[in-house]
Amino acid sequence: MCVALEKRISSGELNNVRIFIRSLVNLNIFHKIPNVFCIGGIYRHAQRDFNGYISENAIGQLHFDKCFLGADGLDVDGGITTVDFSSARLNSIVVSKSYEKYILTDSSKLGKISSIRYADISDVTCLITDSKNPGYCDLLSEKKIIIRNV
Repeated sequence: MCVALEKRISSGELNNVRIFIRSLVNLNIFHKIPNVFCIGGIYRHAQRDFNGYISENAIGQLHFDKCFLGADGLDVDGGITTVDFSSARLNSIVVSKSYEKYILTDSSKLGKISSIRYADISDVTCLITDSKNPGYCDLLSEKKIIIRNV
């Protein structure tokens, strides 16, 4: 998603975009784009991102028009879940500070529940996924979740 977004900004298709990230991987993708803000905190080498108290406080002061978050599980009853406590906490804060919430996950995670819930299914504005689980996507559509297949 970040590569596609960077191309749209670089081509001039999107203007006046501010991007807040905490991932060094994503920072490398957006390094030539103006208005990119990196949220700091404790660096996690394995994930190549930042988390912790500083990250939580910084994100807690912001408001987002749109957020794009990953998920390790997405279930109608179980909500949006992940396996990492730090990411769950930060994602929960981002969801609470965002007007529109986009969840990106592959279809193998639909109907699955991971360890830590960070949002309810009703919080989701749109799910961005592949088209390999049309039955579950139909179920989510019944719950008024917009589905975008990639």
